[in-house]
This record gives sequence, C-alpha cells and structure tokens, in this order.
Amino acid sequence: MNSSKKLLYSLDFPNRAQHLVSVELRVATQRSSELTLWMPVWTPGSYLIREYSRHVEGFEVRNEANKPLPWKKSAKNRWTLTTDGASSVVVRYQLYGREKSVRTNWIDSDYALINSASTFLTVEGRENSPHAVQVNLPETWKTVTCALPSHDGIFEAEDLDALIDSPLVMGNPEIIEFDVDDKPVVLLNQGGGSLWNG
Repeated sequence: MNSSKKLLYSLDFPNRAQHLVSVELRVATQRSSELTLWMPVWTPGSYLIREYSRHVEGFEVRNEANKPLPWKKSAKNRWTLTTDGASSVVVRYQLYGREKSVRTNWIDSDYALINSASTFLTVEGRENSPHAVQVNLPETWKTVTCALPSHDGIFEAEDLDALIDSPLVMGNPEIIEFDVDDKPVVLLNQGGGSLWNG
C-alpha cells in the first residue's frame, strides 16, 4: 500500500470494562492546510440514518511532534482540522459500545465486536485510498478475526467500502472452520460451546 495515501487505524482496549475502545488514526496531510474527517450515518443493509458520531468521546488531533492542532465540529458527523503545515496528523478518540446489533459496537471484558461504519472516521476525498487497521489485543484476548487480508498483523482494505464491509471480532471465541462448495466458512461461537453445537 502507498503509505502517503493510506489511512492507518489502531484499536486499543484499556477501558473495555467500561465498554470503550480507543481509536487512533494516522494520516499524511499531503500538504493540505485543512482536512475534514467524517463518519458514516448508515451501515450496509441498514440504510436508515444512524447517529454513530454521538458515541465519539475525547476527540483530539496532534501533529508528528505531538503538538495539539486546532479542530472544530463542522457537522454532526464531521470534524474539520487545521494542519498548520504538518506532514501528518494523529487523530485520537474513544467510542462507547454497548449495543449488540449488526450495525453497532459491543465492547466488554470478554470480547469486542467492532463494526467499521460505526467506528472509523475517514478523510473526505480519500474514501478510495487504502484503509488499514491494527488491533492491539489485551493480554487475556488471543484472537482477532476479520474478512480482510492481513499482513504483519495489519488488516488491509483497498478502500473505505471494503473496510465498512468487514467487521472485526476479538476475544477468545470458539472457532469452527469448514468448507461449503469449496468456499471456506468460519463460525465464531462467543460464550463457549454450551450455547450451541457448532
């Protein structure tokens, strides 16, 4: 992936008992004086307007020298930041996740289900650029599963659409693998084998 165009996210779970995930986005400014970041208000297969941005907490932007950069909330799901000549910026925020559905996030001490539309801010005009996600697992969690290809522990999507179509599950699920019509299928059984016979 072209590193000057790639949006690189990392996920951390220092406060998972409080149902929080920490998100960091590193992106090159490409000499732009301003960047606008936005979060979807929809999820594939669920095209009602959603208010995912209401779960964003502690939003901050810094340059490569860790100096704070100015930003403003320019719409309910948009943030506009001034780069002040920085070659790259780091955006950090936390998300609250305590709703089990196909469109929202669930985070607790045992596992996390991260849906990309309700998690990742992207840069306006860079939706077709590569997006990549690194997950920093807590010590007690052993696996992270995602349909995206992974290289050196980083899940890589060719663009925003591919990222949004690829939820992430992390924790210690029972993993059941088999083929259907020569296609691999992976079932994750969170909560142990007593829930159902995989």
